[in-house]
Amino acid sequence: EVYNHTISVYVQNPVPGFLYVCVVGPVVEEMLMRGFVQAGLQSRYGVIAGWILSAVLFALMHMNLLQGITTLVIGLVLGHLYIHTGSLFACMLMHGLYNAVAFLLSVLLS
Repeated sequence: EVYNHTISVYVQNPVPGFLYVCVVGPVVEEMLMRGFVQAGLQSRYGVIAGWILSAVLFALMHMNLLQGITTLVIGLVLGHLYIHTGSLFACMLMHGLYNAVAFLLSVLLS
């Protein structure tokens, strides 16, 4: 129900919705999850544990069972990208592109 309401708001206001979902969200979430959480967990528990734990926390942070599996997978992908590039910008860009595809499909198909 909450998900459907959110999509209806985005359909009515696609430009602000797009900016929030595809720009602001990815920038803030990547600074938090990869830049702070994953980096901190990796330094404390090692690369693999930090990677997996940050992906699980990323999925839980979204508090949406419907998105749970996909956010876990994208969290693992983004974490892997961060490990191999060390670039938050690369993670922000990939996250934004992923969200853009999901956003456009949701708005166009609703």
